[in-house]
Amino acid sequence: MGNEQKSRVVIVDDDPRSVARLAEMLHTYNDLEIVGSAGNATEGLRLVNEKHPSLLFIDIDLPDGNGLSLSQEIASMTEAPYIVMYTAYYDKYAADGRAFRSGESDYLLKPVDMCELDKTIQRYRFSRDPQRQELQVRRIPSVASDTCDRIIVAMTKVTSEIRVLHISDIGYFCYNSQRKVWEAVTRDNTVVSLRKTTSANDILNYSSSLVQTHQSYIVNLDYVVLIGKTRVNLAPPFHEAEVLVGRIYFKNLQSRFTFL
Repeated sequence: MGNEQKSRVVIVDDDPRSVARLAEMLHTYNDLEIVGSAGNATEGLRLVNEKHPSLLFIDIDLPDGNGLSLSQEIASMTEAPYIVMYTAYYDKYAADGRAFRSGESDYLLKPVDMCELDKTIQRYRFSRDPQRQELQVRRIPSVASDTCDRIIVAMTKVTSEIRVLHISDIGYFCYNSQRKVWEAVTRDNTVVSLRKTTSANDILNYSSSLVQTHQSYIVNLDYVVLIGKTRVNLAPPFHEAEVLVGRIYFKNLQSRFTFL
């Protein structure tokens, strides 16, 4: 693959060791090319204007400012890159649920885990190629024995028609206390009501990718990008969802997320 076909990557981080580690991990992707790194927000903004990256990693704690402010400024550009914030201090900034919605596209925890980075790169690729996203996310493998725990049958709230969903189409489940049913929220923003007899344990048995975060919430770990003590942040298209974390579920959620 020639350089002209590669995605240009810039890293903004004042810790040389973090930059070196992230760069080493990114070098394993043949379609990415690191074109520069900067140690502060001022230099980072200059580098973005000069190199025009399509993928940008920004550490939140920078010596001359907050990386979130930098991401907001860069996100307002005409051809803004896909911005990935990363930090070792998520809870410090997550107290305000709006903190991570100032312009960034994705999130990572430090030290960066290769599996989580790979999920981020996949989401970046999908954002640049919607057709590829549609094929990848909605593909149902042909071997039934491998997919029996990845397909659910549900009922739509309005028409009560039977609908088959693939687990990858679902970002999270939410319990509707007024209707007393669990509902699935899908990638196309459709809310699908499950049968009234469906319990939280029934849902968790659908797939090993599902984990309960709260009495009223169950998430698909494939979309989880950051875990706070009171809420979970999900990747697009679920990034605006308010998914709560209950105290009794936090440790299990954290261990499941780390294990992946």
